[in-house]
Amino acid sequence: MTWRPLITSLRLHHWVKNLILFFPALTAYRLTDVAIVGPIARAFLAFSCTASAVYLLNDWLDRPYDRSHPTKRRRPIAAGQIGGLTISTAIVLLLGAAAVMAYPIGMAFSLILTGYLALTIVYSLLLKRLFLVDVLTLAMFYTLRVFAGGVAGNIPLSRWLLLFAVFFFFSLALVKRVTELHTETIQRFHQARSYHLTDRQFLSGLGIGSAIAVVVIFVFYLRSAEVVALYQTPSRLWAILPLLGYWLARIWHLAGRRRVDDDPILFALRDPQTYLVAALVFLVLLWAR
Repeated sequence: MTWRPLITSLRLHHWVKNLILFFPALTAYRLTDVAIVGPIARAFLAFSCTASAVYLLNDWLDRPYDRSHPTKRRRPIAAGQIGGLTISTAIVLLLGAAAVMAYPIGMAFSLILTGYLALTIVYSLLLKRLFLVDVLTLAMFYTLRVFAGGVAGNIPLSRWLLLFAVFFFFSLALVKRVTELHTETIQRFHQARSYHLTDRQFLSGLGIGSAIAVVVIFVFYLRSAEVVALYQTPSRLWAILPLLGYWLARIWHLAGRRRVDDDPILFALRDPQTYLVAALVFLVLLWAR
């Protein structure tokens, strides 16, 4: 066996999603504090190794379904390029490395990482086949990363930040499902997971509603005591609202035109306009400080 199929199955490019762990440090303006960033960096590696182990397990369990999928059938595990012994050995090594990196951070973080692992296993075995439960679980995966980043860096988390994360990632998880349900072939694939092509309109409405909730939550955050404590001119933060609304509206518009791939997080990271909006938001934050 060559190493390339195994490396491909680890999906190292998905590790970029775990940068979400740094979000609490970013919003607290503590990214230059080595005592905080160091543990979060270890947490990033621990989550990344755990995620790769879960990808291997998920692909192994999903190989009968993936073989009927127009693109997923080319995955190395679905194509039979990797054996079960290699997969199980890689999973054990990855989880062992994650445990070694998590231990110095503390018991609280280790428990969160263990909970994340347990939830992903339950998702792979059961939850991913339950209508709407799967997208709620995907949103929880990302919100757990935000929470874990706060715990690793010993940063108190605002309730508004956690609410923002839940609805934001729930909306993006629905973008993922809506994008996937666009052909009859994909429909047959997802019928095993309780989805049908006719669900697109309902899922789109729910996702757009969640995006509106994100904007509303941000408005409440702007009126909270946390903002007054962090910013000298908090009123200037209202300039972020149209930027946030534009970005969310745009990604749903592109999803409706079938121009978003099946992972909106990775799509956003390749999208030049996302970086433009992020840069403008950053400038507004500096302006308000």
